Amino acid sequence: MNSFAHADGARRHRRGRARSWLTGVVAGLAVLGLLVTGYGVTVEPRLILDGERIQARIPGLSPEWEGAQVLVFSDLQVGM
Repeated sequence: MNSFAHADGARRHRRGRARSWLTGVVAGLAVLGLLVTGYGVTVEPRLILDGERIQARIPGLSPEWEGAQVLVFSDLQVGM
């Protein structure tokens, strides 16, 4: 066997291993993405949304506001 044939075979072997490794990484990232999406759609909404009703008297508020309901969002974390 000459050195050119050996070098070509080694190159093909390395290319095949790199392709196999890359395929594994892509498949792992796809599975991770599906798991995170599934968690975000099925589990997270049930844990986070916490409805609590509180009655408050606000002095000086006009009578038109009597019995009005107000929706408050708090602790919205976006980014760091």
